Amino acid sequence: MREITRLKHLAVSLRDLMMLPLEALQIEKGHNPRNYDLPENRAHLQNLKENIRIYGVQVPILARFEVETRRGFIVDGECRFRACKELQDEGVEILSVPVIQVQGNDPATRLALTLTANTGKPLSKWEAGSAFQRLVNYGWDLPAIVAKLGFSERYIKEALELTDAPEAVKQLLSERAVTPALALDHIRKSGTGAVLTLRASAEAAKSNANN
Repeated sequence: MREITRLKHLAVSLRDLMMLPLEALQIEKGHNPRNYDLPENRAHLQNLKENIRIYGVQVPILARFEVETRRGFIVDGECRFRACKELQDEGVEILSVPVIQVQGNDPATRLALTLTANTGKPLSKWEAGSAFQRLVNYGWDLPAIVAKLGFSERYIKEALELTDAPEAVKQLLSERAVTPALALDHIRKSGTGAVLTLRASAEAAKSNANN
């Protein structure tokens, strides 16, 4: 039996971790279901920047290699990448970031990995819904999504409903002015009129909290 002197000697298997410059990585347009215009995601990105400014990138970015462009396309870790790019623009020196290569030639497989990677900020329910809808468009049915991704059927159905909600409703959800359950209740009762009723409900709740 060999002597155990390093942590890797305890490993069952090893994954290749690479340190790559940001220029070697690229965001794949339309891949990530996260909406970076929403306040909660902008706030998350700002918090992430401050953390990376102090500690650097601790969690590896997952990327696939595309032979045609000779670039790594991000499968998971876009928030970390965006935070690093913004820090670079602000004058912070970031020479490289940790990256693990993953397989992802099939877009549905890449999207499923994004939903199950368990890193960073979880997708909001309505963002997850847009990813579920894309999987449906790729040919996955509801039982397949449940079986392969581990989400409950109820969660998937509700997420799909919220994805179709007006942008004003998503804004209220992002601001945590209303809950997903309340939003669904108003959408089912009022359709597009849910924007007005939810705003009224949010204002009433805010007024009560201040009294």
